[in-house]
Amino acid sequence: MKEKRNYEQELLEWKEHQFELRVKYRDTPAGFGSGKLESQEKNRLTEARTHYQESHRSRLLTEDFIHEEIFVGREDILKQIEEAFAAGSGPVILYGMGGMGKSAIAREYLRRKQQDYDHTLLLYGDNGIQSAICDDNQVRISNLQYTKDEYSNRNNYFRKKIRTLTQIARERRLLLVIDDWNREKDRGMNAVLALPCDIIVTTRIHPSLWGLKGGILVSGFRTREEWEQFLRAYGYENDSEEETQRLYDYYRQVGGHTLLMKLMAVQTAPRDTEAGEETALPVSDSGSAEDILTDLFSRFSLRQEEKQALRELSIMPVKGIPLSLYLKISRVSLKTLKRLETFLLVNRSGQGDDAVLSLHPLIAEAARRLFTPTLTNCRGLVANFCNAQWDMWENTYAENQKMEPYVFAIIRAFPQPVSWFAIELERLTTWLWIQEYYGESERWQKKIVDCVEKDFGTCHQLTGEMYLRMAAACYNTMDVARANPWYEKAYETLNLCKPYDSRYLRLLSEANMKLSRRYLSEGCMEKAVTYAENGHVFFRKYMQHCEKRGITHPYDTNTETVWQSHRLWESELLFLQGKTDEALAMCEDSKAAMRNIPGTEIRLNEYNTVLIRIYQHMGDFAHAEMLAKENIERNLVYRSPYFKDTLMCREQLGDLYVAAGRLKEAAQEYETLYIGLSEHFPARPEWVERVKKKLLSTVTSPSPEES
Repeated sequence: MKEKRNYEQELLEWKEHQFELRVKYRDTPAGFGSGKLESQEKNRLTEARTHYQESHRSRLLTEDFIHEEIFVGREDILKQIEEAFAAGSGPVILYGMGGMGKSAIAREYLRRKQQDYDHTLLLYGDNGIQSAICDDNQVRISNLQYTKDEYSNRNNYFRKKIRTLTQIARERRLLLVIDDWNREKDRGMNAVLALPCDIIVTTRIHPSLWGLKGGILVSGFRTREEWEQFLRAYGYENDSEEETQRLYDYYRQVGGHTLLMKLMAVQTAPRDTEAGEETALPVSDSGSAEDILTDLFSRFSLRQEEKQALRELSIMPVKGIPLSLYLKISRVSLKTLKRLETFLLVNRSGQGDDAVLSLHPLIAEAARRLFTPTLTNCRGLVANFCNAQWDMWENTYAENQKMEPYVFAIIRAFPQPVSWFAIELERLTTWLWIQEYYGESERWQKKIVDCVEKDFGTCHQLTGEMYLRMAAACYNTMDVARANPWYEKAYETLNLCKPYDSRYLRLLSEANMKLSRRYLSEGCMEKAVTYAENGHVFFRKYMQHCEKRGITHPYDTNTETVWQSHRLWESELLFLQGKTDEALAMCEDSKAAMRNIPGTEIRLNEYNTVLIRIYQHMGDFAHAEMLAKENIERNLVYRSPYFKDTLMCREQLGDLYVAAGRLKEAAQEYETLYIGLSEHFPARPEWVERVKKKLLSTVTSPSPEES
């Protein structure tokens, strides 16, 4: 990656140099002319330099709180970790067979020592270290966020984040725990292990394969007293010498495997069982831990719902899923989950709203092997999750970001979508581009389009709908040239195909409205009006059809919301045709109607954008400015600071200031916008250049005060 220019620094230096020149030539027309103006400008530059330095300080925002859990023994290993860090001989590698308790040891050390560190980070290496570091949900750093335009790809962003973490670790004491990192080769390994902080890694790989010496082998408990204390902690109590000996024989058979001993203790411990259920016998087969776990699953008296819970949880991220979210999207009951907890097959950490469900990686592997998750047998979970995201546009950026691990978990678990699930899976496409995963959004939607074309052909309502969504994925990357052919295909398909269900008229209306927008951008007002009128007609027919038959579509945008957006578009067309009063009345009326629809706060920006243009045209700059600032504030809550809509709102406010003759304020908005575009949208040079010209025109023109 080329060395990235710091446009904000360059602009600040240019302004400071300009200040020096104006001081040097104070008696010329370009000079200040008065000490008061010079003092004011000097204060502004000082504030700008202070703000720049503060805004470029990187702070680690992630703080991992580790809930208390059962932990017995292992004091010798905890002491070895502490001594290794004291001697400066990290990173500490805890290695050994899966299920021996490496993760529990690492979490216990983190829990005991977290007060000794300024920051602690617990990362999961199951998808590779680069994925973990680049995940802005796992590793949140101030003034740092991935965008494809800025970094081009995740490799570049990974290097940037490593440099930033290095800087943070040199200033603050940091403990980094990387759990379940089992890749023999991982591109980012050396960079992460070289971070100047305390690092603990848990892995099933011998450190020598990574070219590292040492490491701490985690094996079974060393004394009979230790493992008996461990089993009692998990509910095993048995005074029978025969049973104790049988369990000890099993302990030796599996080499003291901690996870297997926990499961066997639960199987052997007395409990109330319903009629017809039997307690499993100790495992006698030999083999790997995965094989033994699979055999243990088959020996547990698991009901269908319990198998389904294990199947569903096995595709979730290693760190787990909030209990409240899982109960919302799964048909599995709380009673079933509690029963699996008593078997120690499911872990629950935290209480109440903070409770998180997870599976041990080995249990997850065995569950995937034995119960094989597919889109068919997990369709309820996936459909409910996707449907729960249908109104993501109305959520804040932070709210949507919480769903990121689960969106990608589903995509990883089922990399190939299926046509009969297209509408639900498409919602992941929308989520991806709203959260600025533009490349991932297009790739996922193209897979959906391909499978729908294969199964339904190119002349079907579902195919036409997926063409519309493909166009949206392209359009929202600001690549209108690639979006337009998809809108054309959608329009042609929906006009030629037969209606499949009651949503047909709604989709046909949407296709017409998209073409209206396209032709307006191309300057074809007549075509824009014609397609808009057609869109209105089809949507009115759709509303009448649904009202007559009592039809509702709960996972589509509210019908009233869509109708008001049609009226908004009509008001914009009226304004461009010179019918200002009609446009203003319709837009204000439509905005008032939107305020009465719950959960549509962010959509008010669309109405404000049109109203700002109208009020500016009418010379009511105060009203227009108020609405423009509202838009920016709302976008900062619902979207990221560098989301394209946020930056567009800043440009509109800057243009408004220019029209009002307030050049200094315009320059401030253009400066913020220019820096944001230069850093986050370098692939949009025409936009960057346009704003640059606007900025230069404002900073080189004398203000009314100086004139």
